[in-house]
Amino acid sequence: MSQLKDVFDDGSEVHLAGEGTDLTMAIDGRTAVNSAASVVYDSSNLPSGEVFTAPYAAEGEVTFDVPMTIRGRRVRDAYLRVEDGEVVETDEGARRLGELGVGMNRGIDRPTDSILFDEKMAGTVHLALGRAYDACLPDDETGNDSAVHVDLIRNMDEGSHLTVDGEVI
Repeated sequence: MSQLKDVFDDGSEVHLAGEGTDLTMAIDGRTAVNSAASVVYDSSNLPSGEVFTAPYAAEGEVTFDVPMTIRGRRVRDAYLRVEDGEVVETDEGARRLGELGVGMNRGIDRPTDSILFDEKMAGTVHLALGRAYDACLPDDETGNDSAVHVDLIRNMDEGSHLTVDGEVI
């Protein structure tokens, strides 16, 4: 996880690709957070097991295929098209991505229908629409502000890949 944090901290562009997905996001100038539930990392996100940052300038499309329940409604295969960094028809802040996270907890090996577990599931990537966490932002930037922070999860199975500055992670 600390290696991925370093890659994100040093990276400038992330590309997420797979079936129904072709999304490019800028991450330069951002700080990644190693959410390892350790005082060493100032992390209290439990259960833990993810590395996340706050992307911007997103372009493309993404399909989230891990099922989840949002406000009592079962959601699967949510599709978003992002143009000029925005998703349409929601509050201003929720039109922008607030988080890019990579699930790295191998102890979570299947969806549980609890976002706090599922977003950390090994072999997944999640993006959140809405609020960005201050820990990922430069001191002089306030980041994306929204009333929501909604995580959507994608399996990174065979045929999918995540690159940072052209290098497959």
